[in-house]
Amino acid sequence: MVATLTNERDSLFEQSQTRQAEAESAQSHLQTVQNQASELQYQLKEAEERNALLVDELDELRNGSRLSTHSPTPGPEVARLLSEAEGRFESRLSEMRTRLRAAEKERNEAEDDWNKTLADRGKEIEKLRFSLRQAEDKWLESGRVGKGMDEKVAALETNLKELSAQRDAWGMERLSMADEVKKAQDSLNALQSEHSEVLGRISSLETQLEESKNRETYLKTSNKTLRDELRKVQSSAALLERQRPAGVGFWSGGNQATPAGNSSRSGNGVTSPLQSPRPGSPTISEAGSTSVKQEEEVNLEYIRNVILQFLEHKEMRPNLVRVLSTILRFTPQETRRLAAKV
Repeated sequence: MVATLTNERDSLFEQSQTRQAEAESAQSHLQTVQNQASELQYQLKEAEERNALLVDELDELRNGSRLSTHSPTPGPEVARLLSEAEGRFESRLSEMRTRLRAAEKERNEAEDDWNKTLADRGKEIEKLRFSLRQAEDKWLESGRVGKGMDEKVAALETNLKELSAQRDAWGMERLSMADEVKKAQDSLNALQSEHSEVLGRISSLETQLEESKNRETYLKTSNKTLRDELRKVQSSAALLERQRPAGVGFWSGGNQATPAGNSSRSGNGVTSPLQSPRPGSPTISEAGSTSVKQEEEVNLEYIRNVILQFLEHKEMRPNLVRVLSTILRFTPQETRRLAAKV
C-alpha cells in the first residue's frame, strides 16, 4: 500500500513538472509575440517618418512649380521623382499590411492555444486535486499520512496559484496587445488616407505644371508673332513714308496745313488714315500717281489685315496700341487714351 502511494506521488510530481515546463514554453511563446508587436510598432514609426519625408518632397515640388515660369523643372525628372516616391510609399504600405496580418494571425493563434492550454490545465489540475484527495484519504485510512505528501500538496497548490496569477497576467497582456494592434491599424488607416491625399496633390501639381508650360509656350509664340507683325508693320509704314510724295496718303496733314488745321482727326483723337489732297497741292504725273496708289493699296490691305488679327484675339489687343501709335504717329496723350479704352 505504501509503495503504491509512493508511486502515485512520484507520478503526480512528474506530471506537475511536465505541466510546469509547458507553462514556461507558453510564457516564452507569449514573449516572442510581444517582441513581434514591438517590432511592428517600430516599423510603424519608421513608416510615419518616411511619410514625413514624402510630405517634404511634396513641398519641394510645390515650390518648384511656383517658379516654373522662370526655371521650369524638366517633365521626365518630376515624373521620375514622383514615381520613386510613390513606389517607396506603396512598398512600405504593402509590407506594413503583411506584417500586421501576420501579427494578428499569430496573436489569435497564441490566444487560442493559450485558452486551450488553460482549459486543459484546469482539467488536469482538477484531476490532480482529485487524485491528491484520493491519495490523502488512502494515507488517512492507512494512518500513515507523511509530511512529504503534505509538502507536495502545498507545492501543487502553490503552483496552481502561480498558474492562475500567470493566466490573469497573460489576460491583461493580451488586452494590452489588442489595444496596440488597434492603434497600429488606426495609424495604418491614417497613412493610407494621407497617401491618397498626397497622390491627389501630386496629380494637381502635375496638371498645374503642365498648364504653366503650355501657357509659357503659348505666350512665347504669341510674343514672337507680335514682334514679327510689328516689325512688318513698321517696315511697311517706313516704306509708305519714303515712297509717298508730299500731300498724299496718311501723313499729308502732318506736313501741310488743311482748312481745318494742321491735322484731321476723328472724335476719339485718331488720325484719319485717308485724306484727300487739299487744293493747291503739287501736281503728280499720271504714271507716278498710279504706281504710288497701287503700292499704297497693297500696304493698306496688309495693315488692315494685321489690325483685324489684333482685334480678333482679345489677349493681343493691348499690343495694338503700340502698332497704331507707330503707324498714326500718336502723341503720348493719344496713346494713353487708346490704351485706357483697350
